[in-house]
Amino acid sequence: MRFDILEKLYIAGVHSRKDVKNIEGIGGLAKQHATYFWKLLEKIYAYEKNQNIQVTEVRKIERKNYYLIIDEINRGNISKIFGELITLIEEDKRDKLEVTLPYSKEKFSVPSNLFIIGTMNSTDKSIALIDVALRRRFTFLKMEPNDKLIADVQAQKLFNELNKALSDRLGEDHQIGHSYFMNIQNDDDLDFVLGYKIKPLLEEYFYGDNDGLNEMLRICGSGEDGEGR
Repeated sequence: MRFDILEKLYIAGVHSRKDVKNIEGIGGLAKQHATYFWKLLEKIYAYEKNQNIQVTEVRKIERKNYYLIIDEINRGNISKIFGELITLIEEDKRDKLEVTLPYSKEKFSVPSNLFIIGTMNSTDKSIALIDVALRRRFTFLKMEPNDKLIADVQAQKLFNELNKALSDRLGEDHQIGHSYFMNIQNDDDLDFVLGYKIKPLLEEYFYGDNDGLNEMLRICGSGEDGEGR
């Protein structure tokens, strides 16, 4: 006996075995077993009469979504940090699987309306790569540098030229992010960013490769000594 058919009969207000047979959309098999459905409905109606519950309004309340954002997620020992959560955050385990917390001994589960967002810098090679067990539990979205977020025209042009050169020489993962250039409003701002933020980053990228470094500095408007634009 399917519950959805029983629900449909209850909503229709069925009050006899004959009524069950006359309801459309419940299938021939349910009509063949009309007696069983009617007997169960009788029990439900009898139970309702003994209840003192009055429902004046039924409202569907939408569950709110909640977000847990972990910045630089790859900077910690992910397997140890997540522990049993590695299993609980799987889509088919949400709201279903529970574990007992080791200290409080309380039951714990992860709800389906919790979204975990982790950020990471793919160029940071000094940090261990994401654990395979965790990687298959996340969807990975690559955030490309966006020159449309840079208001200063000169800064935007230099940003695009520098990233093209970096992509050709080192690969796309070594492109510089737009956040460095977003607040630039004049030449002084641009000089400061290039001298104290971009140049040190390029020196790290091209450690031991003077030719590559000089090529990037020329794009930035500096000579081999790094002075001036």
